[in-house]
Amino acid sequence: MVQVPQHQSVKKNKELARTTFRLAFIIAIVGLLLLPLGNALGWNAGGHMMVAKIAYDRLNPRAKAEADRLMKIQIGPTDAIASNDFINAAHWPDDIKSSKTFPHFDKDHYIDYPFSPDGTPLPTNQPDAENIIKALNEDIQILKTSTDDKAKAQALRFLIHFVGDIHQPLHATTRVTKAFPNGDRGGNDFHLDNERLHAYWDNGADTFPKTSPPPEYAPPPLSEILGPADRIVKEYPETDQAWKTGGPTDFVGWSKESFEIATHSVYNGLTENAKPGAEYTSASIKIIDKRIAWAGYRLATLLNTLWPETK
Repeated sequence: MVQVPQHQSVKKNKELARTTFRLAFIIAIVGLLLLPLGNALGWNAGGHMMVAKIAYDRLNPRAKAEADRLMKIQIGPTDAIASNDFINAAHWPDDIKSSKTFPHFDKDHYIDYPFSPDGTPLPTNQPDAENIIKALNEDIQILKTSTDDKAKAQALRFLIHFVGDIHQPLHATTRVTKAFPNGDRGGNDFHLDNERLHAYWDNGADTFPKTSPPPEYAPPPLSEILGPADRIVKEYPETDQAWKTGGPTDFVGWSKESFEIATHSVYNGLTENAKPGAEYTSASIKIIDKRIAWAGYRLATLLNTLWPETK
């Protein structure tokens, strides 16, 4: 049984729910493709893996050892197929979304800050109280206070993933218009020529390493992650002090950054049901790569703060 302080009963219930996962990886991926889209998935598997790779390279020895230890803990009977290492664990929270028994925690992947370009009144029920900021704080508390290693192993997987998600601009906004008075679900209802705007950004404007075609639906191998991750680090080095603004747990600040990018850059220069132009694509790739780099740096700093080096 998960043991947490009594005042954290909600977190305890969430831990217990998370430890019920019993779904094979391939079934999860196939089912995932059939789900109705919400304001998720976030970066694709390759994008999340690049964030994790950048972060893992920057963990101090204690944090790396603890992360490696938790990654070896089996969450379910087939868990080792997909997430028995830090980098592959990054996509696990998306892999489980097709489970019929395991809670999906869909709202934990985003926060909907509404905005309207045409003056349509904003919904009064957004953002939802259940959101990525709340989820990140809860997972940190689990890692700090739980005595159940399985709960901590799951919380770490969620933390790795959600730090990536909160840096995806369309995970921090919903565009309210006369056509969509409740919002466009982070660009899921904004259609380009052959895909949704949300998917276009999830896939790094079609630059991220890709999941394999059916029937495998496997995440990209590590060999396809190393080069792109290293390139991004060189282009957006951690010597730029701007990524440190607010400290390692400034989740509100990170989400507001994403919101500002969404409102000022993501929707601008687009025509619905049309292919993005070359100028828009070039600008988008630069934003996406920088967000991947900053997410990696921030994730590493967060984990190094949780597990500081001993002197």
